Amino acid sequence: MANQLLLLLHATRARFYNAIDIIILLLTPAFLCLAVPDWIFARPHPIYDSYVYLGYFRNFGHQVTFTYWGTRLPFIIPGYICYKISPPLIANYVLHLGFYYVALFSLYFILRIAVNKRAALLTAALMGFYPYFMATMGWDYVDGAGIAYFLLTLLLLTMAAKSPHIAQTPRQKQRSNTVLSKKCGILLFLAGMSFAALIYTQTFLLIMTPSLVLYYLIMRPQPLSLLLKSVFIAGSGVIMVTILFGIVNVAIGGSFLFFERSFDFAWWYLTEPGTSPWFVAYHWWLPHAPHTVFPFFIFLTSLLFIIVSLVRVKSGLFTVSNLLQIARDNIFSLCHLLNFSFMLIMQLLGKPVFQYQFYASYLLPTAFLAAGAQLAASLSRLGKSQYTGIATITVFLLAGSYLIYYHTPLRSLMSQADSMWYVSAMLVAGTLCLFMADKRRRTINTLLVSLALLLFASTNITLFPTKFAQMAYCACEQRKEKFLALIKSDDILRPYDANGKLRIWYSWTEPLGELYTGIVTTGLRGHRLINNTFPKAETIKIPPGTEIVILSGDKDALLKANAALNLLGLQANLIRTEEITQGSSSFTMTFIRAEAY
Repeated sequence: MANQLLLLLHATRARFYNAIDIIILLLTPAFLCLAVPDWIFARPHPIYDSYVYLGYFRNFGHQVTFTYWGTRLPFIIPGYICYKISPPLIANYVLHLGFYYVALFSLYFILRIAVNKRAALLTAALMGFYPYFMATMGWDYVDGAGIAYFLLTLLLLTMAAKSPHIAQTPRQKQRSNTVLSKKCGILLFLAGMSFAALIYTQTFLLIMTPSLVLYYLIMRPQPLSLLLKSVFIAGSGVIMVTILFGIVNVAIGGSFLFFERSFDFAWWYLTEPGTSPWFVAYHWWLPHAPHTVFPFFIFLTSLLFIIVSLVRVKSGLFTVSNLLQIARDNIFSLCHLLNFSFMLIMQLLGKPVFQYQFYASYLLPTAFLAAGAQLAASLSRLGKSQYTGIATITVFLLAGSYLIYYHTPLRSLMSQADSMWYVSAMLVAGTLCLFMADKRRRTINTLLVSLALLLFASTNITLFPTKFAQMAYCACEQRKEKFLALIKSDDILRPYDANGKLRIWYSWTEPLGELYTGIVTTGLRGHRLINNTFPKAETIKIPPGTEIVILSGDKDALLKANAALNLLGLQANLIRTEEITQGSSSFTMTFIRAEAY
């Protein structure tokens, strides 16, 4: 009876600690929404693609589909479902938090299964609060979905690798009758489906395929017959998703080969001779690219861990089994080295992947997985109470950095800080603490590990000052207001613009110029833009009878439009006006018809 009570107490305690991990991770984005409400809303400048996808979410099946944007169905369809069944504001939260949680919990369970529980929690917390991870998850661009699908694929492969592979058969001794277990088969099939969603979300992510293959082969070596069956089952998942998306695309009037334009664009981008038209000279961006620091730093530490592992192998013992064990011990470091190397080669060939945050962000999954595996040894040497204390302090520091920066005068003091060098110094100092901790007594070891995690947690506050517009947050609801104003404007435009002939006119230099651009982009209306320098129209050809909507906060917008049209032999006849007011954002939509003067 006493033994049963002890077992029950132990099981209850284990479930309690598991529940704490889950609760911490569930509350992370909720806290961020309270501390920095802006983070989960997109800012249209300087990347307007996120508003193109917003247009697809709200008008899937009726949006123009002649570009590669409309082919990214694994991202568009979840967004469409969210906006179909929920009001826009709720849909925005559900969509972004959905991908956020898929990525966060996938990383957590990968590390928990493959490494240990301690590394899983702390690494997931570090990633959940990491500013550039927030940026990828907080706007309507495909990088957040790409990260989520990559980590989900890796989680399913991890579960498949750790599950029993071989099912018992009546003639088990005959190799031809060897079959995969049902559980492993289902997991591989789901991994194939997730992989298909990954590459159809962003074709560029095909370069991550070698790391996924390497991961599965190293984590679970198996006979060729089983490997071929694994490939066949995972491939069946890819085919299933392809067929389903193809049917959906045909149903909305598109081609069954929905991915064709996306693949064509990716092929052109990769094979175009010379440098990309978007390539910028290194001296302009590299000294001010803090988004590259963490992936590059983990690239170096991964290289160091692998070299140390090889050096520790005694001379003459470089057998296949020993090398395989080294690879298994450093599998996440190997995956990050592989992904980083492929992207580095592309950058050196003139393809600006490191130059832009939304491409470099695809390295975050393997960077955090490698970091978690590298932290594991130091964390495992801590006592339970020591680990609990350190983990608690780390999570509070991560959360507190957002309160300190966005709710105190610190933000104005750090606005000119060069975050790239600060974060580099923090990472180097923290890593040195971990290396020194290996050779010290337990008390000193605990202090050094604590200091290392303190330094790692402090990197966030050094990353907040940035030139990346999506991360220019504030402890306010400006983006939420502009999001709702955009939704109102789009709701007015869509029924009025049913024939697709309405022209748009606005001034980029007005205080709400970015919002006007978002309205134009959401409906893919850029080709019908008169210009973004309202009221200038000297060089514009406007046929009589053209209907125009003017977006402006200027009370004299109609008079200025009429004066500009008079110079073209036209006059502005007012059709209707719509006032858009949302918080501090207020402007007028003036609908006119240009008639002969």
